[in-house]
Amino acid sequence: LTSSSNRALVEHRLGDVHRLTGRLELADEHYLRAESEHPHPSDLYADWALLHYRRGRTKDAEQMADRALKAAEVQDNPTTTSRAHNIAGLVSSDPSNAMRNIDEALSLAEGDEIAEMAALNNKAHLLNEIGNRRGAIKLVNQAIQLAIKTGHRHREAALHNHLADLLYREGLQEE
Repeated sequence: LTSSSNRALVEHRLGDVHRLTGRLELADEHYLRAESEHPHPSDLYADWALLHYRRGRTKDAEQMADRALKAAEVQDNPTTTSRAHNIAGLVSSDPSNAMRNIDEALSLAEGDEIAEMAALNNKAHLLNEIGNRRGAIKLVNQAIQLAIKTGHRHREAALHNHLADLLYREGLQEE
């Protein structure tokens, strides 16, 4: 990678840190600085879509997710394309479009446990939103099994938290 590509990757990671710690304006500034020289623009646009989504800017999130999808097509990497579809599904304001994207993410994630866990979890969120809590519980359990299999304990913990919320809402407090 060139030094400008490396700087873009650093700017992207700095943006991620700011996004995750709630300094959203700073995250946006770092993503903007990363854009022109980023060697993997789909990854940047996917994270930028998450930033817009967190800020409640749904249209901007959807547009950035679309940019991630277009960039992923050029990169021609199933994992990258899976993630772009997963993020597009997550930020979509249209439930049927969200489901199509997440299903495509699941299809492309085959063999990549992290991508599959993320898509299963997001599909579970979507199923819960449309009232299919039992289906959501089943998907979260599948994701937990993947986390256990791969040793991703922090993801497993987050998935157990999601499962607990779903079970509680379903009236299954004992479980």
